[in-house]
Amino acid sequence: MIFHPDIRLTMLKQHRTLEGENFVEMSPLQVEVPSVMGGSITIVHKMDAQSPINLALAAAKEDCGPDSSVMQSIAISVTIVANDTVYNGEVNSMKRYKADDMRYNQRFVDVMHADSEGKFSIDFEKFHDTKPIPKYDRKHVAKTTKAVTSVHMCM
Repeated sequence: MIFHPDIRLTMLKQHRTLEGENFVEMSPLQVEVPSVMGGSITIVHKMDAQSPINLALAAAKEDCGPDSSVMQSIAISVTIVANDTVYNGEVNSMKRYKADDMRYNQRFVDVMHADSEGKFSIDFEKFHDTKPIPKYDRKHVAKTTKAVTSVHMCM
């Protein structure tokens, strides 16, 4: 078990000044953090009107599809710091997800399975696998749009 995790999602957006200088704007993304982690965890950022992701997309003067210059200029950084009870110490993890890592109209496949005795296991072979959201669900998903990560990004 992992206790007292500090989980941070940050949107990184590349900009170029009029003088031709490049810089990266870092905007924190709000997430709910559990007090204990075990197995697989899904981290959710609600993309409401105040979401830095929505603000960046709204400011764009072009289509914001997966291959757009806007999406190509955005990355999501995920950092986790927590206490591991097995090794009795602090664990750290950091991962950056670029536009090519993001999935649209997708959801994660179930990686947790129970055997005949009711014991759960995680299939790490499927950990990053996604599947299409059925079209009948997309209207509901559009109303509750969220950026979801399970230490990988799915939008």
